Amino acid sequence: MSRGFEVLLCGGPAPHEQRLAQEIQSLAQSSLHNLVGQTNLKQLLALIEQASLVLAPDTGPLHMATTVGTPALGLYAHHNPERTGPYRDRQFVVSVYLPLVEAQNQKSLDELPWRTRLKDDQAMSTITVEQVKSQLNHILSHYNLG
Repeated sequence: MSRGFEVLLCGGPAPHEQRLAQEIQSLAQSSLHNLVGQTNLKQLLALIEQASLVLAPDTGPLHMATTVGTPALGLYAHHNPERTGPYRDRQFVVSVYLPLVEAQNQKSLDELPWRTRLKDDQAMSTITVEQVKSQLNHILSHYNLG
């Protein structure tokens, strides 16, 4: 799905983030710029402010994008996006939280405490490429990007 975007990988300096970025780069079908571990928060915010779109899990950069008005596509598994989602772009999240948290607790979401967190180290891996592509198409269309 080539749209001609320049893709920047951002993250902290931790070894696991460095490894993940290298893995993403090796699997990518086009060139990516790996900035993982190379930006401080002010620099990251400046990059996010200039970006056309931020795609990220429920982390600081996703919420930073919201604060500067950059469209944000959030990936959610551990937290309820209705509670912690990017408030301007909640309709564009990809979430596996609901079915996983209900299965883990054997209760409906309505029966669980408001801040129930999913405890599953593999939860994010249940998000599919197809789910992300679908929401990416929606958010790009909504904001007339690409």
